[in-house]
Amino acid sequence: MIRLRVPSIMRVLWAALREWWDAWLPLLLINLIAAPCVLLIILAPPALFGIYASANSLAYGRTPSIADFIAAMRRYFAKSWQWAIPNGVIGFLAWSSFRFYYQLNTQIGGVLELLVLFVVLIWSMIQFYALPYLIEQDNKNLVQSWRNGLYTLLASPFYTLIVMLISALILSTTIVLLPLLFLGGPCFFALFATRIVFERLETFGIRVHSD
Repeated sequence: MIRLRVPSIMRVLWAALREWWDAWLPLLLINLIAAPCVLLIILAPPALFGIYASANSLAYGRTPSIADFIAAMRRYFAKSWQWAIPNGVIGFLAWSSFRFYYQLNTQIGGVLELLVLFVVLIWSMIQFYALPYLIEQDNKNLVQSWRNGLYTLLASPFYTLIVMLISALILSTTIVLLPLLFLGGPCFFALFATRIVFERLETFGIRVHSD
């Protein structure tokens, strides 16, 4: 009898979707609290970290509460801004560089534009892994989480490319279907990223499969 093996990425996606659905109401409440925090700017990075901390708890089988989310915001307040500031600087430099090279209107300018886009893509891939790594690490060191993200990217580039395509689909669907933005879409994205990191750790033999 032939057994069809479901690709690991699809298993992760299904597991994240199932866990998100089972904890839909608590995640909805967390998402509704996170939304105005983002608008306040100063609470945006802590809210993001609170969402990822909630996703980490859910991946371990613990349903997060609003109190857990708020506690995570407080716990990661300084760390989240240590993460946000360099990302903001890199984003600004990338945008400024791309705009400058675009205005050159030359062949070399076009090449440099592609180079900027490539750097942004690589950095985005690293960040996709880095946030779940940071929450999972005992040592909450940003440099270590970025390093772990880079190592994961280098160890599985094709896998990462597929993950990024799925992630882009999740984000675009959340934006197009605006209610999802307020009904738990960001929590699902964070849970998917967390589950992907767990799967990579299990594949590399660093983490024991616990499902």
